[in-house]
Amino acid sequence: MGLSAPTVFPLSVSFLRSVMVGDEGSIFTRIARVGRTSLTIRAEAWRRDDSEG
Repeated sequence: MGLSAPTVFPLSVSFLRSVMVGDEGSIFTRIARVGRTSLTIRAEAWRRDDSEG
């Protein structure tokens, strides 16, 4: 599709652990709400430690 939208205001961002060089990262998103001129998008990021294989 190639569509993009600006991030105007992230409501909250929480970092529970650091990501180290060599770790594998994945981000999962879903559209939680569609407004007339806005979207609410939920995102979760997971990492797998390089030593876990």
